[in-house]
Amino acid sequence: MYRVSMVPAASILVIIAITGVLSEQCCMKVNNSTKQMIDPSGRSRLFHGVNVVYKVFPYHPKLNMFDPFDSLSHEDMQLLQDSGLNVVRLYVAWPGVEPTRGEYNMTYLQVIEDIVNNLGKLGIYTILDCHQDLWSPKFCGEGAPDFAALYTDRTIKPLPFPEPYPSLHAYPVDNTTGYPSREDCSKHSFFQYYFCDAEGKTWQSLYDNEQHVQEYFALFWQQIAKKFSLNPYVLGYELVNEPWAGDVYRHPDQLEPHIADKVNLSPMYTRLHQAIREVDNSHVIFFEPTIIITSVPFNGFANTGLTEGPGGSLYNDRQVLAYHLYCVLLDKNGEPFNARLCQGLEKETLKIREEDGKKLGVATFMTEWGAYDDTPPHSKELSDGEHITGLADDLLQSWIYWQFKGYHDITTQSSVAEGLWFSNGTLNNDKLKMLSRTYAQAVAGVYDGQSFNPLNSDFALGYYADINIDQPTVIYLNEKFYYPNGYRVTMTPARSGKIVKSANKVTLQHTKYTKQNERITVEIKAY
Repeated sequence: MYRVSMVPAASILVIIAITGVLSEQCCMKVNNSTKQMIDPSGRSRLFHGVNVVYKVFPYHPKLNMFDPFDSLSHEDMQLLQDSGLNVVRLYVAWPGVEPTRGEYNMTYLQVIEDIVNNLGKLGIYTILDCHQDLWSPKFCGEGAPDFAALYTDRTIKPLPFPEPYPSLHAYPVDNTTGYPSREDCSKHSFFQYYFCDAEGKTWQSLYDNEQHVQEYFALFWQQIAKKFSLNPYVLGYELVNEPWAGDVYRHPDQLEPHIADKVNLSPMYTRLHQAIREVDNSHVIFFEPTIIITSVPFNGFANTGLTEGPGGSLYNDRQVLAYHLYCVLLDKNGEPFNARLCQGLEKETLKIREEDGKKLGVATFMTEWGAYDDTPPHSKELSDGEHITGLADDLLQSWIYWQFKGYHDITTQSSVAEGLWFSNGTLNNDKLKMLSRTYAQAVAGVYDGQSFNPLNSDFALGYYADINIDQPTVIYLNEKFYYPNGYRVTMTPARSGKIVKSANKVTLQHTKYTKQNERITVEIKAY
């Protein structure tokens, strides 16, 4: 537990005015030509990681000791590093940062900074994620402080929650908190509550800036950006997780993804971008389309209605379209009931998201996928996971699995099972092996392709060399899972690099014989 320290919003604005825009040299960027992430040395980068989203107070995991369901301790971080997972999507909670309107909890932000720094020391980057599901405990979810969960439509009073769908009867609420009970909330899957009237009107209040709530949202992000503006371990800021379309009963056209994106999200994203850029002009901003785009099986085929990133084309080297990939064709056990159909939908959805990135002129990043249950070896879910990670390799796409541990996830029926530990507290090595793939974390040049076969451990990489980059190409491999008897590395042309093996890692350092822009291939095979 920590002592709360508050700073008034007015004081923050004074500090911002004094400090202004900070350094632009600390951070990852996007190569505008290749749409690949690049580090300050110029190397192209790929990221594999996990979500760490602790949705209830104190809005962060246990930090000082290992727990199979609740912690992000040093032992956990070491496991991530050992498994080749080099990014964490970390929840930074609006009610944690601003529990009271206009006052900021600096102690909570210091806890988040400590997590970021401890991960960074192990080579693990952080995406700071404003997570939400259903926006508020008032609607069986989480994400916003109570003062930001409002509806002030003066012409049409919203129906009591959760009418008219998924229930025709209102839930009673606690007289102290004003929240429905978790028992009532668990009567339906969380996503169905997006279609209740009060939920939609609350989102519309945010988009319409009722009672200045969107301005407070921007100030929340500005405070985070000020705190982390110089932090080299932050990969970027994800503005809001899975935003809803708005008041879809009053504005049914917003059920069309391209309408909701254009009318509601785009203006808000512009405001959030401007607030962040007043104090941090360096870090990448991640932004998502509305969740309606993936809320039914075939809406994934819809393109986003956004026409540019939050900062416009001038910021395309610092903005990334984030998207989520889930197959909703599941059986009663939560597994895909038709794996082949799921894999076809996933492939097509990835294609559409890549098209969206090209249309917007930005990079793309899969910040959620998976949520697999306690899967036995060779289950349909693990097969689906190998399919998704293979597709990501084909597209040179970074990804973040949902999620690392259960973390008391109040909007998921099987939160413990979706993590990397079984309910008995033992590590699910089959799931970890699925995530711990061989891949090139960094190349001294430009990626041209990579592939990994988990059945025989064969890995292939192609890239175009940049002799002006001093840092090496780095390939991660898990020797315990995939190369227990060792492995051999072949580089072509052989003159172009010095190969160095170390624990779970191969580095390739260019030599004086390396030619600019020549294509280098690397193959790794198990003995």
